[in-house]
Amino acid sequence: MELDLINDRLIALSEVPEMIPPGRGGKRTHLKTVERWIANGVRLGNGERVRLEVVQLAGRRLTTAKRLAAFIEKQTEVAKTKQPAKAAAVRYRFKPRSAKQFLPQGTYPPTPC
Repeated sequence: MELDLINDRLIALSEVPEMIPPGRGGKRTHLKTVERWIANGVRLGNGERVRLEVVQLAGRRLTTAKRLAAFIEKQTEVAKTKQPAKAAAVRYRFKPRSAKQFLPQGTYPPTPC
């Protein structure tokens, strides 16, 4: 995305968490989270990664409201097309333990016929 200095106001990364509504438990987004969005991006449901775009100015990393909006919109459009998540029972399969662990000591499980 091309930078338009006339129409776009540059935003310091420290201001980005204040622009995002609080998450779980009313906690605001941490600055380190914003830095991860820049470095690693967010993996989308289709396997693609989207990163928050920044510009470098005199050793500072800055972004714009348009770039933040594009970052959020990309995640939203992929989430709309993504299939619903599988139920927890399907994702986390029960690992059966050996029958010996559940039998009293000195007894043996029945042998199959």
